[in-house]
Amino acid sequence: MIQSLLPIFSGDCGMFVIKYCDFLSWNVDLGKISNEAMHLFRLKLTVDLLQGCYNI
Repeated sequence: MIQSLLPIFSGDCGMFVIKYCDFLSWNVDLGKISNEAMHLFRLKLTVDLLQGCYNI
């Protein structure tokens, strides 16, 4: 059973959706998604997007 996590910050809902989709597509344990890791997920997403935009 998957325990539902509630976003602590008002802007985290989208990040939770992105990570759930990402983890499901890679068959990763959804238990690794946590409120404490959200800042790292946001940072990684920002870096990935910037690298894609600037082809770094």
